[in-house]
Amino acid sequence: MLSPIEGQTRRDRDRIVNLSDGGFAIAITLLVLDIRAPDVPENMVPSQLPAALLSLWPDYLGSILSVVGISTFWLIHRSIFRPIRAYDRNLLYLNFLFLMVVAFVPFPTSLLGEYGDHQLPVAIYAATLAVDAVVIHRRFRWSGFWKGALPKTAPSGIRISVDSASTISRAEAPSAPIVCNKPEP
Repeated sequence: MLSPIEGQTRRDRDRIVNLSDGGFAIAITLLVLDIRAPDVPENMVPSQLPAALLSLWPDYLGSILSVVGISTFWLIHRSIFRPIRAYDRNLLYLNFLFLMVVAFVPFPTSLLGEYGDHQLPVAIYAATLAVDAVVIHRRFRWSGFWKGALPKTAPSGIRISVDSASTISRAEAPSAPIVCNKPEP
């Protein structure tokens, strides 16, 4: 049975995780909301809608890549917070910084879908994922070094999850140029 202090800490940690889950859900929802139906005149729908939908493939692909990235960040986030027994203000600030970058992901995704044939949107997209990976690593290191944050025997899967954050940057950032083949209007 948990002591009253341990129970309160667990509830507070659960509130942090739940707030974070909400941030992830909103970011993924914004990705989907950014994809707009093509504007095709009613009398031209049968002939023009298929091509108009096909021309949105960079938006679809950018959103899919970003959902994969955000989902992976969420899995890593959960594996970091699951064993945490205590936290301090610095860990909370690092978590909010992480959520801020996650919430920002729909913007570079939109840039990538719209202007993916230019280098700057690709660089902004890749940099956003890289910054999130760095923040994940800092949160993990802070939680590991802060006295009492992790149990003495933290699951080894946390280290693997944190290492996979850097894999996101290495895997998704180079794949962003695939989206760059959007034809000029």
